[in-house]
Amino acid sequence: IKKKNKAIAKFDEWLSRQPHPTKIVIRGNHDPFKVNFPLSNANFYSKPNSIAIDDGRLAMALVPYCSPRALSSSWRKMPIFSDVLASHSPPFNVLDKCYNGRNAGCATLRGKVEKMIAGPPRLWVCG
Repeated sequence: IKKKNKAIAKFDEWLSRQPHPTKIVIRGNHDPFKVNFPLSNANFYSKPNSIAIDDGRLAMALVPYCSPRALSSSWRKMPIFSDVLASHSPPFNVLDKCYNGRNAGCATLRGKVEKMIAGPPRLWVCG
């Protein structure tokens, strides 16, 4: 845990040097559920959420690492429209091939995005 806390502190220090007024961090599968970033004031998300930034001009859907079951039950909180989707997992079968040849993407997430009433987001970033 000490090593992980040291890594988080180092990451927070790096984030604090970035010029961006809004800093968003989404939970990965090896991250704790709660993290504070006192230097950078970054916002940490461990559950799916939607936010508006740039004075409400940009709608973002945030999907941290979670199981397909948890994603299905929490998707009701996600918007029907999003300019940007940021997820830990990539969509299934879209640039998600591992070294062993298997696909590591999330089929549940891809299916939910494909059913967005307003169409898919203009940009989907993952990693």
